[in-house]
Amino acid sequence: MSWLKLATIILSLYILFESFCAMAKMPGGMIHFCHKIKYVLAFSSSIVFIYYTIMVRADEAWQWLLFGSAGTLAFFVWPRTVHRFKSMMKDYEDIEASFL
Repeated sequence: MSWLKLATIILSLYILFESFCAMAKMPGGMIHFCHKIKYVLAFSSSIVFIYYTIMVRADEAWQWLLFGSAGTLAFFVWPRTVHRFKSMMKDYEDIEASFL
């Protein structure tokens, strides 16, 4: 397996995880409908990226297209990761402050 395929699979798994977490935590209602649809499409696209990377014998140009698309979606879900990391650090600091 080439490094390009491996990178595409890793990015796609990251998108899959972040999209699922975002969909699960988002409240219902029409106000958040468009946001949910964006994450549903990102989730389904990441599944397609993984399928085409593993199952379909595509030439290198197609693999670069898959990698680029996965990278674009990874930047779409990146703010969720930053928010999660900041909240974890804040929780850690709160726990640490309670013991001092």
